[in-house]
Amino acid sequence: MLAHPGAGGQRQPQSDDRCNTALGHLLTPWDRRGLSAGPLRPNMRRMATQASRPHLQEDSMRSIMAMLRPKGADAGALYGAVVAEGRRPAWYREGSVPDTLDGRFAVISSLLALAILRLEEGKEEAVRHSVALTESFIADMDGQMREQGFGDPSIGKQVRSLVGALASRVDRWRTAKAGEASWDEAVRFSVYRDSLPPAETALTFSGEALRRFDEGLSGRSDRDVMEGRIA
Repeated sequence: MLAHPGAGGQRQPQSDDRCNTALGHLLTPWDRRGLSAGPLRPNMRRMATQASRPHLQEDSMRSIMAMLRPKGADAGALYGAVVAEGRRPAWYREGSVPDTLDGRFAVISSLLALAILRLEEGKEEAVRHSVALTESFIADMDGQMREQGFGDPSIGKQVRSLVGALASRVDRWRTAKAGEASWDEAVRFSVYRDSLPPAETALTFSGEALRRFDEGLSGRSDRDVMEGRIA
């Protein structure tokens, strides 16, 4: 299972193997260092808290997301574009990001965080679309795990860990974009989890790539971003 930082206890091989397969669309192979969870933004906090309640029925996550989804909003195109960017080999070659579950999740969630912040800077429809983008992320994680046989409450714990990891990156990039923290510090936290990459050139590559991605989002209209035209 993916655990919160500092969580003790022994591995549960069957659960680990199912989770590995369920998230295999992000990468293979993977390590088991766990994903860090941070303070949740309001929308994410509401979804994550509900997801962790063991007494909810099998369809609880879908019901929660349906209630939060702006009517008519569909962030599937944008989510797909972000995931495609996060799969580019350069992140793991020039950027020296580990080609593991944690590594690819770190890249994709960093890109998602910047996309969410870009939507929050837009007009009302774009702001609402940021909820739909978060929902697409949760639905992807939820659906992949359900296909592998996870059910409540175990699926809620897994999804909550992933939502927390995304939320912590949203908060960190928010401070960096506001000039309250350096860009390089945000890169180290978001992509390398506060560990230095093996070479300074790797940190430079990832920092510049994320800045180009962010600037590209800022240079496009709300409509282009919402419809996934970000390449």
